[in-house]
Amino acid sequence: MCEFEMLPEVDQAAIMAMALGRLASYAGCQTIDDLAALGEVTPDDLWADICSDAAAPECNIPVRLRAVQDRNESNAGGVARK
Repeated sequence: MCEFEMLPEVDQAAIMAMALGRLASYAGCQTIDDLAALGEVTPDDLWADICSDAAAPECNIPVRLRAVQDRNESNAGGVARK
């Protein structure tokens, strides 16, 4: 699995458009974690499906789309973002 940020910009844009479209379709879903919980799947499985639907390589979930707790954990050792 590759890093989202290492994908070509066109693939990043396709994945983000697919992800944001799904998030916008469900009231109250602000993160991939919210949407995964609604669909009773893991965030990683949901993200793999989004990548597939976008016809892009499977990659990690960008931190900015994860739940606040996950973003804070990935920022360990630094200042936690709000």
